[in-house]
Amino acid sequence: MYKIKLVLADFDGSYLDRVTGFVSSSSYGAGMRVSSFTDVQRLADFLASGGEKGGILLAHPDFINTIPDIRRYFELVVILSDDRVNGESQDCHSVFKYQPGDKMIGFILELYSEQNPGAARAVSGVKESRLIAVYSPAGGVGKTSVAFALAARMADYGSSVLYLNWESINSMAAVLPGTGECGMTRILLGLEEDPETLPLKFELYKKRVSGINVDFFEPPESFVEFSDFQGDLGVLFTKLKGTGIHDTIVVDLDSALSSSTIRILSLGDLVILVLAPDHVCRYKTGEFLRQAWHSGIFPDTVDPGKLLPVANRANNGSTCPDKADLAAKPDFAEGQGLQVKFSLPYIPDLWTQSEGRLSFDPGQILRSAIDPLVRELISGQG
Repeated sequence: MYKIKLVLADFDGSYLDRVTGFVSSSSYGAGMRVSSFTDVQRLADFLASGGEKGGILLAHPDFINTIPDIRRYFELVVILSDDRVNGESQDCHSVFKYQPGDKMIGFILELYSEQNPGAARAVSGVKESRLIAVYSPAGGVGKTSVAFALAARMADYGSSVLYLNWESINSMAAVLPGTGECGMTRILLGLEEDPETLPLKFELYKKRVSGINVDFFEPPESFVEFSDFQGDLGVLFTKLKGTGIHDTIVVDLDSALSSSTIRILSLGDLVILVLAPDHVCRYKTGEFLRQAWHSGIFPDTVDPGKLLPVANRANNGSTCPDKADLAAKPDFAEGQGLQVKFSLPYIPDLWTQSEGRLSFDPGQILRSAIDPLVRELISGQG
């Protein structure tokens, strides 16, 4: 496996132990090889003997000033500063040493990836993630609720899950914790500038839902970024799947059937089609299926065999709409067996507000109701 070489040099041995411990216990640990030094001469001897050429040096300025031509041994040299306003000096970047480890390591890895795109291999897994797209042509059917409950319940079973919201306006942003980092903006920029750095950016910008083993990216700065995006979504989602860091990626799609939505549907390993027992949803679902066949989306771009209809807000557990409602093309309904196997009940107060903040499924009722679907997906039968 590709390893990023990181050399730490500082006079504070306990500090180096903490940084080394953080790296080894974090998600970066498998992709980095760390060496540390508290003595200038020992580092100089180590370099002179041919040890650890290339990679990153993260060092107290006295190490950098004392060892002649130290920069020639490394691809990136970063000063460990104990002063936030120290800035950059000696033609080197500088990083404040007393900050959260993920912020510090993330900063230097992003600098490194700009010089060495191959660094992205350090966060690549040995398997491919499963991509589950959650879609409905009708708005207001609870698609986002189903998508996030699905992600959360899969995490309950120990799966590592990335929840990716691809709505033009991210409704889950009102619930998920945010720092204003706008990680999706950074990822889209990375896709346009250098797609090879994407796996590392995924790792740098993912956030974790507190108490749940679900990762996510903070939404872009503006909803128009999705509509204005000109990059190749195929590359983005191929890279996402290819890292293999997550067992499953759950993509919450916008209801508008844009070219972006169609592209993601084509790349999904499974498409959960969310339905609701109302006439508007029946009509729009029928039109979606009819037009998908008429335009050639089915089966040329999207495999209709990947569709898994799920009824949400079903009355008393009824499966509505039924197979006849979905039969936009009769031979498709018969040949593909497009029928509702899973139903989710209507849950009042699924979204609640307290002290100006929204919470989702506080009683975990939907999370429990979706369990039969999740167990089938995890068993590989869905």
